[in-house]
This record gives sequence, C-alpha cells and structure tokens, in this order.
Amino acid sequence: LAHDTALNVTATDAAGNTSQPARATVDGQAPGAPTVKPTNGSLISGTAEAGSLVTVRDGTGNLVGSATAGSNGEYAVTPARSLQDGVKISVVATDAAGNASQPATATVDNDPPARPTVDPTNGSLVTGKAEAGSVVTITDDAGKLIGSTTATTGGAYSFKPTTPPAHGTVLHVAATDAAGNSSPEARTTVNAVSPS
Repeated sequence: LAHDTALNVTATDAAGNTSQPARATVDGQAPGAPTVKPTNGSLISGTAEAGSLVTVRDGTGNLVGSATAGSNGEYAVTPARSLQDGVKISVVATDAAGNASQPATATVDNDPPARPTVDPTNGSLVTGKAEAGSVVTITDDAGKLIGSTTATTGGAYSFKPTTPPAHGTVLHVAATDAAGNSSPEARTTVNAVSPS
C-alpha cells in the first residue's frame, strides 16, 4: 500500500456482528538520516526523528547501543565500553512502523589535542596557538574561569579578559576539541610590571 493510505479495520464474529472500524494510516516513509556529533567514544549523541529507535553499530556491525530519540529529537547512547580511537560507527533511526533511515557515520576521536602555547602576557590579552577549531579555556590557580575562546582555522587564539588578572597570576590554558578531548595544560605567569 502507498504511503499515507488510510485503512479501516473491522472485526466480524461467527454470528456476523461487525465491530466499529479502527483507523490507521500507512507509514511507508523512512525517517531522515540522523545526525551524530563528534565523539570520543564515551558518549554518542545527536538528533533523529522524535520517538524513533536509534541504533549504533561499529564498523564490523557489532551493536554498540541504542536509545529512543526524545520529543525534541535528541538522543544519547552510552556504550558499555568506550570505543577506541579511529573506530567507525554508523547510526540508524527506525520509526514505529519499522522504517529504517539511511545511516549516519562518524569516526571516534579520542586523541587529545597537543598542549597549546601561550605567549607572555601582562593580563590584558592572552594569545597563543592551539589545535584549529578547539575551545581554549583559561583558568587561574584556583580553577576559576578567566575566559574561553575558539582557535581559528590557523590555530591562533586570542582572549581579552573583562578584568585583567593581577600581576603574578598563573594562567592555565587548555584546548578541548569537538569530540570532548582535552589537551595537557600550558601555563604562564602574568607580568604586569613595567621594566624599571
């Protein structure tokens, strides 16, 4: 039957009594392919047709896990074991009528960015280099967030604090990639004293 065909279903017993009709509409249309966010293998998430069953498999077809997409279409699958770097995954959404989407694919990235660099600073501007597209986070010794910014495609980053950190403050700078992997920290100490 064609997609969207209306069906009326009745039941008739041996005595010839017929029930009121139940109505249904044929759903022969597969969901759109889901999306899958960059992942380090510890959590696989994205969006799919609301209410659909989202199934994740690795490159050899082994089941990684499944979840039902919420009313907003978001889903999250936590593998029983984190997947290794470089593993290819496929994600398929299946609706209540059994129609399966085309797969979305992603490659697990759990390789952290290299340690960023941080230039000498007087606290008014923090600059350096980090993995392109990574989020660079700057904190002080107490772990208080000073600010964050995104490295350009060339890897440069620049952040101007609203309140410059005081002379002698140790800045901790780390880069986090799209898959959630964090680099080792780089450190520098604010030098806001002019040469005599």
